[in-house]
Amino acid sequence: SVVKYYPEYETLEEIARDFNQNWVTAIEMLTNDVYLGAENFQNIFALRRNPHSMSEEIRCRLDTVGIYNLGEMINKFMRGSLVMANNSSLSSMNIAKESIMGDDSMDDCTESESRKLTLSIGTQTLYATIDGSIGSVIGLDASSAAFFTALQRAMTRIVNPVGDLKHDVFRSYRGQRNHQASRGFIDGDLIESFPELDPAIMDLIVEDMNKERRWDISDLKKQEARSKNQTQDSMDTEAKRDLSVGEILAMVENMSMVH
Repeated sequence: SVVKYYPEYETLEEIARDFNQNWVTAIEMLTNDVYLGAENFQNIFALRRNPHSMSEEIRCRLDTVGIYNLGEMINKFMRGSLVMANNSSLSSMNIAKESIMGDDSMDDCTESESRKLTLSIGTQTLYATIDGSIGSVIGLDASSAAFFTALQRAMTRIVNPVGDLKHDVFRSYRGQRNHQASRGFIDGDLIESFPELDPAIMDLIVEDMNKERRWDISDLKKQEARSKNQTQDSMDTEAKRDLSVGEILAMVENMSMVH
């Protein structure tokens, strides 16, 4: 529950509640309206409050925006990072698009500058488990989340899992009464295993991401707008932005530097 304290009356008032039943083992307030929790079935979850909704029922309810099976029971959250903060590398990381420069090198530079991949992070939260593990939960902006979600999706399709245990099954939310597919979280351990893959596998993953074209949130918005206002022929005439292995390696490397 979220409560509000009135010092003049020395009372607490409940203003929002999560109506799911959980045995909570740790909780952290990420922002005024977003909360991170852990429970005894080794799951973590994210809740969001909607204080500006016109409906009182929605304002009083905490919506579940993320669920994920960590595999260990967390008993402590705290804000922080395991690395020293570096404003030049942590707050905003730009990875320029690789290109081969020819006679039109200046034009290529301009296009590359306008098509940079940017890693932007938000809250940083450390956690400790009863098994002694220490990890981190890092907030991402919409563009970075779309990129790493697409990478995770491509890796789970291309890379053969150990023991034939599918990633979506391994990380699915498992409670006492129900199982649900994970959502709202990205598996950092899986993402950071990308540089260890065989180069041929990397190429297949990049090809899959470029084929699906869901890694760039701006492309998704354009596709939605075009589907309403334009024909498919006009959509196909515009040049499409393709990823390279080097860009993904740079993004993964920079992500690994922030925790």
